[in-house]
Amino acid sequence: KVALLFEEPESYLHPHLSRKLRTVLDRLSNSGWLVTLTTHSPDFISFSGTQTIAKLARAGDEARVAALAVSGLDSAAKFQERLDERGGHEMVFAQRVVLCEGKDDAFALRSYLTRRANLDLDGLSVSIIQAGDVNHLPAFASMAKQLNIPWCAVSDEDRLIDGTLKPNSKAAREKLDSLMRV
Repeated sequence: KVALLFEEPESYLHPHLSRKLRTVLDRLSNSGWLVTLTTHSPDFISFSGTQTIAKLARAGDEARVAALAVSGLDSAAKFQERLDERGGHEMVFAQRVVLCEGKDDAFALRSYLTRRANLDLDGLSVSIIQAGDVNHLPAFASMAKQLNIPWCAVSDEDRLIDGTLKPNSKAAREKLDSLMRV
């Protein structure tokens, strides 16, 4: 078996070449090579393949490791196109994550937190992630939990005419609540 170790292969590469290199590394991995790399680039994160993502974090004088095997992810989180489009890979690098449904929610949250609450989200390493809709929030929350990233989720009211919560919103909130308790 051949092992290939890379330290930050994205350094000095154009974004298109980073994505091309990810494709090449995926092919090598699929043909039996052991490919290991450290990165700060979302271009090397793929939730559609067989990657295992290990996140290292400092805890006082010790280092903690949290792992996420992408092969075991919920299908709602595995659509590579959705991640590429919405920047979902970024959450792997975050210290804290705020999950929301769509781009309008993300824009409103980012605007409020940076302008009204005067928070430096980048300085605090907080990522605001668009899950796409309420049904996908639990899948992203589960990923954050597996990587030991503190998270919160924000969803719309989604009420029916009689004032009750829509069934899919209720189910998503129940899943989120169960993830918080475990």
